[in-house]
This record gives sequence, structure tokens and C-alpha cells, in this order.
Amino acid sequence: MNLEETLQSLYNRSKIYTNRKETLNFIFSSVSHFKWVNGELVNYKEIGETFAGELDASGKSIEPATGKSMFDYTPIPFVPLDENSNLFSYPKDIKEDWLKGIEECKEWLKAQVNNVDESSLNNKDLRDWVQITKKCLEIK
Repeated sequence: MNLEETLQSLYNRSKIYTNRKETLNFIFSSVSHFKWVNGELVNYKEIGETFAGELDASGKSIEPATGKSMFDYTPIPFVPLDENSNLFSYPKDIKEDWLKGIEECKEWLKAQVNNVDESSLNNKDLRDWVQITKKCLEIK
């Protein structure tokens, strides 16, 4: 599936995915839901592998249909990254649309990270996630 088809598939499955930037962040940050196959990211479900969490047996979201953004559940406006994230560990044969999606996601993430007031985060793990994400994006 190309990038646009993948995004549309996620929008169709769940109200958690509310906009392009958040959805790009989710798929490129996830190391447990998506993997690179033939230059494209595919959901484990679509290649016959299973994972615990997000989808039920019919492929529908098991999150309640709250209508909230997935970022309404966390005080930081992005999914944290690490060096193993799909955003950084992509294959040499990556398809052009996916590479453009990575660049789009990186630019959005840089803006999001720079807008976080770390002093307002009362949880050390959240502050650490912000720092790790900055390091991955090479933001000082």
C-alpha cells in the first residue's frame, strides 16, 4: 500500500487518527505496529502477523469511539521516538512517497518538540521522552 492508502486505512479504522501529521507521527514512531516490507510500511495485521493491542480480530479499533485525538491522552503533543523508530530505520529501497512522508513527519515533529515546555511536565519519563526525541531529531 502506498502512503496515502495507508493513512486512509487508519482514518477508516479509528477515531484516534484525526489528522495527517498525528497519523504520520504514529506510524513512523511505532516499532510494534508497523514494519518495512518492500520499501513500504505495513501494519503487522496486513501481513498476517499479530500484535497485542490496537485492533480486534475484525481489524477495528478497540479504543472507545470518543472522537478524541490520540494526543488527548498525553501532555506531550507527539509520539516519542527512539533510534529504532521507523522514522530513522528505513530500508534502502524505500518508496519515494514514504520518504517524503518521513521528511514531512520530521518537520512537524521538530515544531512540536520545540513547543513543549519541559518544566511543565511533572513526570520524569515524559521529560526523558522529549529529550530522546530531540536527540533523535538532532535538536539542541
